[in-house]
Amino acid sequence: MRVAYITNTGKVSRNLEDALLIAGRGYESSDEDEMIIFSDSVIQTNMSEPICVSGNISIMAVSDGIAGLKYGEVASFFTLTYLFEKYKLLLNLPMSFIIRKTQQALSSYAMQQPKYYGMGATLAGLRFVDDDYIEVFNVGDSRVYLYRGNKLEQLSCDHTLLRKMVQSGEIADEKSAANMYKMLDSAIIASDDANDFEIHITMCGMRQGDKILICTDGVTDMIDDKTLSKYFSRYDDVKELTQKIYQKAMKNGGLDNLSLVVAVY
Repeated sequence: MRVAYITNTGKVSRNLEDALLIAGRGYESSDEDEMIIFSDSVIQTNMSEPICVSGNISIMAVSDGIAGLKYGEVASFFTLTYLFEKYKLLLNLPMSFIIRKTQQALSSYAMQQPKYYGMGATLAGLRFVDDDYIEVFNVGDSRVYLYRGNKLEQLSCDHTLLRKMVQSGEIADEKSAANMYKMLDSAIIASDDANDFEIHITMCGMRQGDKILICTDGVTDMIDDKTLSKYFSRYDDVKELTQKIYQKAMKNGGLDNLSLVVAVY
């Protein structure tokens, strides 16, 4: 599998509150046993060009510090760092359990460091259950997409007031709603009374040629799904595809931090 990623403050924000996680695993043999060895990287550095990696990727994710709350950069970095550390220890447990443990750890950290109380972040990503099967997870409005057979499908679920209003029939469709309805109704918050949050989990089999996009709303607020689909159909090189999406988001305003991971299976 080939993967490319980039994260950037955008044109307006001064602070990078997004973070990325890219981690792979291999096997190391000894005389006594065979151990799973992880190499991981949580990235929170302003980048201007994508970085490419390839090989046995185990887990990929993005996290976006919530606008309007302080220390979003701490929340996103902590979320991905702790999530991965817990994931390595609890490989066979569902991601929903690991995510709830992450929220509890974030809250415990904030209780010890009160200035961080109330900070929060979104989360979206996937892990490989085996070579051909992934578990997709998200909390908030960061997204995971699958491009297959000339069709772009959102695998994640937006945890926003807008989605609930569409589901309840209060509004006819998302296009008819104002931006105010984009408010999150689920996120990972550093609070001892914020553990009742929604986690979306779905499973998906992978096929050769599938393309995956994991991104924060700094991408999807600037580029609609129709345009994203055109880019996926046009570019097969993972670095070029990532660069084109990044450049389009910046050209359309770059109004927020933007982070994306593109994988070609």
